[in-house]
Amino acid sequence: MRNIQWYTTASMFALLFAAGPAFAQQASAPDTQAETAEEKAAREAREALDRAQKTGVFELGQINVIGGGRGAGGGFGATSGQAISQSTFSSDEVIKFHTPTLDEALRKMPGVTIRNGSGQRNESFAYVRGFDFKQVPLSIDGVRVYLPYDNSLDLNRFLTEDLSRIEVQKGYVSVLNGPGGMGGAINLVSRKPTREVEGEIRTGFEFGNEGDFTGYTGFASLGTLQEKYYVQGSAAIRDSDGWYLPKDFTPVPLGAPARGPAEDGGLRDRSDVKDWRINAKIGFTPNETDEYVFSYTSQSGEKRGLLALNGTGNLWDWPYWDYEAFSFRSYTEIGDLSYVKTNVFYNTFNNLLSMRNFNTDSYYDEYGYGGNVEFGTELIPMNTLKGAVHYRRDSHGVIEEINLNTTPQWTPFAEMIEDIYSVALENTFHATDRFDIVAGVSYNYRDLVQAEDLAGTTIVPLDLSTDDAIDWQAAAIYRYTDTGEVHASVSSRTRFPTLKDRFSAGMGTMTPNFLLEAERGLNYEIGWSDEVLEGLTLNAAVFYSKIDNAIVRVWDNDAGTPGVPADDIYRNENLDSVHQGVELAAQWRVSDTLLVGGNYTYLDREITAPGLTLQATDTPEHAAFLYASWMPLYGLTLTPSLEIQGSRLQATGRTDSNPPSIAYIKHDGYVLANFTAQYEINENLSVSGGIKNILDETYYHTLGYPNAGRSFFLSGRVTF
Repeated sequence: MRNIQWYTTASMFALLFAAGPAFAQQASAPDTQAETAEEKAAREAREALDRAQKTGVFELGQINVIGGGRGAGGGFGATSGQAISQSTFSSDEVIKFHTPTLDEALRKMPGVTIRNGSGQRNESFAYVRGFDFKQVPLSIDGVRVYLPYDNSLDLNRFLTEDLSRIEVQKGYVSVLNGPGGMGGAINLVSRKPTREVEGEIRTGFEFGNEGDFTGYTGFASLGTLQEKYYVQGSAAIRDSDGWYLPKDFTPVPLGAPARGPAEDGGLRDRSDVKDWRINAKIGFTPNETDEYVFSYTSQSGEKRGLLALNGTGNLWDWPYWDYEAFSFRSYTEIGDLSYVKTNVFYNTFNNLLSMRNFNTDSYYDEYGYGGNVEFGTELIPMNTLKGAVHYRRDSHGVIEEINLNTTPQWTPFAEMIEDIYSVALENTFHATDRFDIVAGVSYNYRDLVQAEDLAGTTIVPLDLSTDDAIDWQAAAIYRYTDTGEVHASVSSRTRFPTLKDRFSAGMGTMTPNFLLEAERGLNYEIGWSDEVLEGLTLNAAVFYSKIDNAIVRVWDNDAGTPGVPADDIYRNENLDSVHQGVELAAQWRVSDTLLVGGNYTYLDREITAPGLTLQATDTPEHAAFLYASWMPLYGLTLTPSLEIQGSRLQATGRTDSNPPSIAYIKHDGYVLANFTAQYEINENLSVSGGIKNILDETYYHTLGYPNAGRSFFLSGRVTF
């Protein structure tokens, strides 16, 4: 265990030293002679609770704009298409709810469900209205983070403290953003400086349910905004020994008493992680409208896989999990009524999977490059026409070192390369100043140009294939007041199967299906939002999604011996499914010192599989997040919150029937109580602390893999 006193003393001393100039100011708000004491107190409370977000949003890194047209964020918004149903999570909320990783932030947003731990791989995944990450692409500043083989991203690897905001599109994602986006899109938007010199330093500490030190987080940023250019750089790190199981955890014996339990409680075995990310950009702004930006992002992580409580599972380690991206973006206005935007990128993803129980190290070397060009014009009165062309090449390569404990041997390098093309048009007809009609269409094409697999130490060529699809969408948006809006939309989008979907043998547990077809989601939505009373904002949406050719894993009954239950072999098949539900959200400023809010999601999913009994898994029917922010005295904000999740199903194996089918287990719902206290010493210095899972609740998303128990945190922040 690390020396907590040393870390706390040294870090807090550094924080206070950096804040020296800030301490020269008064901790109380400035006096105003014209105000009464009561008015001054109300103003100070309001300013502190609603303090303007200092983090500048990198507009060129956004993927959508609500409303569209001229003036939405400058020019034409410098963003693609329109956001019909969008939720955002700001950097201020990252601090308020203490969400250092992406999965913790997303679980606070309506329509999003998180599956923590995810079994032996120790990963967290997101579902947006029931669609998983393969159907809801993740981007950083509009550049898709895509793993060419399986696109299986671990949300725990993505830090949040260096972001200006998190955007989640649901159901309707503009065709201008490229292929995919069948069920939504998630975009992490970096920072952009807003002043001549600005910076921020944060440091934080985490503790287990008995007060033991478990890890730290750190973040620093520095930027400058000049007349013709800006520069922004940031770095974030999280180093954790792991997390603690709830105190009521009972160790599970492994049979013979001498063997002891697989997990003895306290600090969860093999749950330690380390992640860091740096982001840098330089932007040129030759005039009031145009912008040209070079960006660089490097992200690295290391983690270990977990064992189930009964000792089963694979001893898998990821000594490195690295992502790197270079990009150039531009936005240029042509005259007063047209613009062109470009985005060119090159990214790499390299990681090592050390499979100790398989006596193998797998080295993955993946890259992607491409870009898009977008053009928009308002030459036609009352009309905004936009078009985009996308191209992306993805390469997945692997080389293995096998027989590590006997005679180590290297396999040949096997590579798969795939090209994706997309051409899209979107038109917005401004029927009135308050009523827009949007229609979009795109053509998408996939070309598998190289496909190799490994059979021991031999390269095996695989069948090449192509696929194409036409996507389309339409929406009507009526802003009946300055605050009120209703919308209706329909979107038909596709998702091509990944290389893993088509070719994986799952280490002998899967039958590859080279003939998988693209999934197609037909998404309908009706939504409404308004400030119904001063300080009270309500949002509501009803959605229905029909997915044709959904890729679902089923038991391969043909792989067994005739007349007896099949072997434990899966295969992917194209089936049909339905997602439908309701989202509600509210925020109410009750007084100058009290803000309450929350959201609720109802989600019903069904899979249509004639002759099979299949059920939707990993998402609860009911989910809610509730919070209140109360300022009992100037500078001190107390934020209790509740995360409420209903029960969810998990597929656990096969039944003993003949033919066999999927077996399921139901995980009980739960309520997690959390609390954060923030104290703003002055405008430039603040400290915060709190508790997560106050009641030390034991809850599961995956059988045999309980989630974290109670934990504590303490952090400080300096801005200048």
